[in-house]
Amino acid sequence: MRRIHVLVVCLLAAFCLVTSGLFVGCGNIAPFPGDLTVNSEPAGAVIVLDGTPTDKVTPHTFDAIDAKVYTVAVSMDGFMPSPDSQTVDLPFGGSATANFELTELVGSLTVTSEPADAAIALDGVDTGELTPHTFVDIEARSYTVTVVLAGWTVYPEEIVVDLPAEGSESVAFTLSQMVGSLTVTSDPSGAAIELDDVDTGEATPHTFENLVPRDYDVSVSLVDHVADPPSITVTVVGDQAATADFTLTSVPRRIVLFEGFSSTYCIGCPDFNDNVGLVMAQPGYGTDRLLYVKWPAFLSNLDPFYFQTQSTTNGRVAWYDEDGNMSLPTCYADGALLGSEGVPPDDQGMLSYIDAQPEFADFRIIVETDEDLTDVTDLIHNATVTLAGPDAVDLSGHVLNVVLVYEEVETEDVYPYGNGTEFHWVMRDFYQTPDPIGQLAAGVPLEFPVTLVDPDPDDVPFDTITPHGKQIIAWVQNSSSKAVLQAGSTVDTSKNANK
Repeated sequence: MRRIHVLVVCLLAAFCLVTSGLFVGCGNIAPFPGDLTVNSEPAGAVIVLDGTPTDKVTPHTFDAIDAKVYTVAVSMDGFMPSPDSQTVDLPFGGSATANFELTELVGSLTVTSEPADAAIALDGVDTGELTPHTFVDIEARSYTVTVVLAGWTVYPEEIVVDLPAEGSESVAFTLSQMVGSLTVTSDPSGAAIELDDVDTGEATPHTFENLVPRDYDVSVSLVDHVADPPSITVTVVGDQAATADFTLTSVPRRIVLFEGFSSTYCIGCPDFNDNVGLVMAQPGYGTDRLLYVKWPAFLSNLDPFYFQTQSTTNGRVAWYDEDGNMSLPTCYADGALLGSEGVPPDDQGMLSYIDAQPEFADFRIIVETDEDLTDVTDLIHNATVTLAGPDAVDLSGHVLNVVLVYEEVETEDVYPYGNGTEFHWVMRDFYQTPDPIGQLAAGVPLEFPVTLVDPDPDDVPFDTITPHGKQIIAWVQNSSSKAVLQAGSTVDTSKNANK
């Protein structure tokens, strides 16, 4: 009986040892541990055991854990595991391994805008791409999409899109251009405004509204003034106001004087006079830059203009050509022969001369009269010529010349060689100061009263001449060198000559 009891106890102990892995008595049985390794490709996936995420990521080996059956899974954002999960039987005192393949979840995202070329950002990070653009094989997840284009507002400001795996999404933005303003001022005001070398037709002060945001080159101009600075580059930004401020300094503008000697019977004179007209008709070369006096020279006493002004014209010819045998047509520019006698330059040669002259002078000449110079029936004209400058000028050896001219005049007779019936800037009377001018003090004007007499146009016996307006032109000239320093007139400087 005792032997049987012992045998039962031994069998019971063996059973406990086999089933528990340790023998400490049947009332206190401990399990056998095992090792479980979980791998994934790529690595870094969170390991889930029996539905509970662990704090471990692949690859990882769980050492000395309970030997039993485990349900193993892994998870990684943007990836799909294969298989979804595995059932692993961890043996007593042994090891087991679970391997997973992770496939990235990707899709395509198209971003467009109107207009195009807006910079694209995903989740606040600049992608370096411009609209329109399709992002191919990017992670399938939620994205916050924004675009930006300088000078434009964006609607909507951002778009949140959920990109499905193996799918595609599109987002579109509408851009509205922001505009700015530019205020241009000058002291003094009234200066013409140019933007990018184009006359705007506006004068200071002026505000340009609804300007496209970009850089603008701004310049201003006012007769007899110099702008400081000459130009300003201004950046106009959307929804902001920009300014460009100029200071203008009064400086006399240099006016070039052409004297043409021609006749109604001159072969080359029509071309010469036409070339002068072409020059004066060009922007920037009108009567605020160039004045012209046509001296009716001596080829024939049947020239109606020479007929009435012979002695005056002959005296002017002798001023330049002592022997009085000047060939026609001839042009003097600021007292110097331009071209050669009988062969004046063409319009391009005239333009080249003017362009080479300084833009400003040391003083200005102001010619004023209270009379209506459009009243051609008035034959006596009183005027005041004023010389004024900001600095002192030595005009010793210089004289003041003043002429009355027909701005336009018609003849009844048609003159040969293409001279026709219409003429411009024809000299009618001439005055020269008998003594040198002397010193022009800074800021102290010199005034010269002048009376000019127009020969009665009805006194031409062989033709009928009809004037259409008169002007008075004055210039300062050196008696020795014949150099002309400055000219001025009663001409409205908004007008240009025609011939």
